[in-house]
Amino acid sequence: MYRGIFYCIIASVLWGVGGVAGQYLFENYNIDAMWLVFVRQTSSGIGFLAYTYWILKEDMLRPFREDLKDLMVFSVVGLLLAQLGYYYGVKLSNAATTTVIMYTEPIYVILWMSYKLKEWPRINEVLCMLLAFVGIFLITTHGSLESLAITPMAFAMAMLSAISYAVYSVQPMGLLKKYPNTLVLGWANIISGISLLSVVSPFNYPQTWDTQASIVMFYLIVGATLFTFFLYTKGLVIIGSTRASLLACAEPLSSIIFMVVLLGTPLEAMDLMGMGLIIAAVLLIVCVKK
Repeated sequence: MYRGIFYCIIASVLWGVGGVAGQYLFENYNIDAMWLVFVRQTSSGIGFLAYTYWILKEDMLRPFREDLKDLMVFSVVGLLLAQLGYYYGVKLSNAATTTVIMYTEPIYVILWMSYKLKEWPRINEVLCMLLAFVGIFLITTHGSLESLAITPMAFAMAMLSAISYAVYSVQPMGLLKKYPNTLVLGWANIISGISLLSVVSPFNYPQTWDTQASIVMFYLIVGATLFTFFLYTKGLVIIGSTRASLLACAEPLSSIIFMVVLLGTPLEAMDLMGMGLIIAAVLLIVCVKK
């Protein structure tokens, strides 16, 4: 049990640091968010597919023959838009703010399931939603309606990430029941990355790119994507989805801590209060589901 808890916490922390790594690249190398997403998606997709082919010995093209439509929807709406929204949000604001807003994803899952089942959300779920929206209000306005603490575009990108991540959580259930998750994620990453080729040149990296930038990019691909996926999955098997969801709060918390400590990005009291309300709201939603 403790080993599973350890795996899930470490994976969530590494995911959270991934946003900080992206912010570091934006601030120091002025890279394009679309280029970062392209490199990260295609590289991690190759890693997932290599594992599926060499270790699991799966039929690699079966999803294209039997579930092409669902795979394409998941790749573009659930994965590509979530990643583009997230990293553009990080570039326009910061890693902590974007990560915490993205963390509201369970709210949109609840709203979608309520619509699909034609049922109103339960009162405790509604209260959690209100708590989260108050947190978003504090982050974006610092409590004043006269001005915004982050730009409208930064907020829009963070919300796009949250809503797309809700699609990511719900839409591929049918695919994941038929195929190994590494096969689905591998092709989804490849498709989402390749779809950017019409607007992104793989070789259009900054002239200031150096070894340190390469190390940070390597971490984004391996440490914050491939390694964390296998670590979190292993922990999930040991402790179950409810406990794993609760421990996932380490992702926004680590993003806040590492952003402030490593990058020196300041956060005001209203930011911390809003982030605390959002994290509390999501934890309460998970507890309610349990």
